[in-house]
Amino acid sequence: MSSDQEKQQLADLTTAHPGWSIQHLPEANLPWEARRLPFQLPASGGYMWLNAPTAARLADLIDGALQFEAQLATEDAANARLEALRLRAVAAGFRAELEQGVLTVTAPPADDGPRGSEMVTCRSRLEDNGRLWFFDGDGAPIEQADHVTDAVVILGGKLWRIRS
Repeated sequence: MSSDQEKQQLADLTTAHPGWSIQHLPEANLPWEARRLPFQLPASGGYMWLNAPTAARLADLIDGALQFEAQLATEDAANARLEALRLRAVAAGFRAELEQGVLTVTAPPADDGPRGSEMVTCRSRLEDNGRLWFFDGDGAPIEQADHVTDAVVILGGKLWRIRS
């Protein structure tokens, strides 16, 4: 490969991945290297340094690292929303337990009937541009995850209907 081709690949990689410092070291075993620029690492952790045999492979590795980090950030946000829903449901008098990304909301005890419960998850909804939504145990959308109080009201109505 000519020096001009390597320079062009380096320029292309640098343009495509602005949060990374990229260099080509022809004498190295894995000559294409990318390091995160200072203060560019996600708060919850991520990839800092990547090496690859070719420029194309390095681009794939960076893209994969960014995708994985975004997935982890989405999962963290979903768990935070489920925790907010749990706290609001408890404040409204429901029993709510969050375990491994699934929130189980149970209606308060009553002498006149069974206690209804609902399993709730939180994930991106493609029909709403990937925004986080709460979903019931059947996979039906409940409410946008930013609307925690509305979700508790909807769940409450559903759980009270189960009891009747």
